Amino acid sequence: MNSAETFYNENKSTRPIFPAVPEFINTDEELVKWLFKQNVPFIDIDLEFDITEWREEALKSVPYLVPHRENDSDGWNSCCIHGLGIDKTGVWNNYYDTEPEYSWTELSNQTPIIKKFWESMPFEKFARIRFMELEPHGNIIPHNDSPKGITADFNLLDHLLPINIAIIHPNDCFMTLKDHGVVPWKNGDIRLVNITNDHSVINFSNDTRIHMIGHGLIGNKFKEFCELIARSYRKQYERYRI
Repeated sequence: MNSAETFYNENKSTRPIFPAVPEFINTDEELVKWLFKQNVPFIDIDLEFDITEWREEALKSVPYLVPHRENDSDGWNSCCIHGLGIDKTGVWNNYYDTEPEYSWTELSNQTPIIKKFWESMPFEKFARIRFMELEPHGNIIPHNDSPKGITADFNLLDHLLPINIAIIHPNDCFMTLKDHGVVPWKNGDIRLVNITNDHSVINFSNDTRIHMIGHGLIGNKFKEFCELIARSYRKQYERYRI
């Protein structure tokens, strides 16, 4: 049994907990600032997209996929529609001494519907926006993506946030968060997952999993971001508390 399967078995029965919004919170901005201090496992983003159109564009990524973080995975592949290059799927300091500018790659010309969606998101700018493929029976070992140098006053709202989108998600493929259980992915889901928690993915199925992850900086879109996250969390809380 590999470490991803062990991690899944250890955490799969845990139920995620979503705290109620306190009565003293009056605005979307107050809610979001409070929320990002609560170690909420994930937030279901209240947006939709045409899954058929996205699947057609996502399949155009297949010729460009390269192995991603091979030491941490088996069958994990990726390519970028925005970043430092189609095949530069890791963080910038894997390739450069100083952080360069990010831009749309040539692949984005083949995915105009997906590109337009990301451009509509409430972020001032993006770093990497990637297709993330996990092959049948592939796995990603337990790890976390906490930014380096976290201190007591660290504020995630000032840093890149990962929006994860499920385009093709097999039924027998599981993303598991330590102490929070399995993230209930299905095709068309959009989530902000708290990947500062230990997490892993294991694909028991015979089908390929294709997600997208976009890393965005809120910057001057803070008001719009808070409106989206506050609306999303209130709806999510009502669903999960039943």
